[in-house]
Amino acid sequence: AAQKTRPKRPKGPPKEGPPRLTDREKSVVLFSYPEGKDAQDPVPITVGDKLRLRLGEFLNDNLIDFYLKFSVNSRNENAASGSSSSPYGSALRPMGKKVHVFSSHFFAKLTQEGAHSNGPTTPAGENGA
Repeated sequence: AAQKTRPKRPKGPPKEGPPRLTDREKSVVLFSYPEGKDAQDPVPITVGDKLRLRLGEFLNDNLIDFYLKFSVNSRNENAASGSSSSPYGSALRPMGKKVHVFSSHFFAKLTQEGAHSNGPTTPAGENGA
């Protein structure tokens, strides 16, 4: 009867993953989307954001903001050019000015103390009216 053999373990210390980067190295901006001087609310994508695309990592706000803006812009550009790589064909109409993608940080900034000239907002009904 044949015996099962275990795979041999490599000798030496275990191999580590990619080298660790400093916070400064992670904050280097690779590109901003949309590009251009006149771009409205560009989303900067950094080395640290790129590292979050690895298997088992969680996406961060910048990557989600990038994807939302890219999706809306791509849909508008495809509709304007008459081409569509979508399986839905012409069912996906351009969104034009109907859709605005807010940053995922929008609500936090909106509710921050001193974020507006009239002071902090209060939920409806808390101002005694």
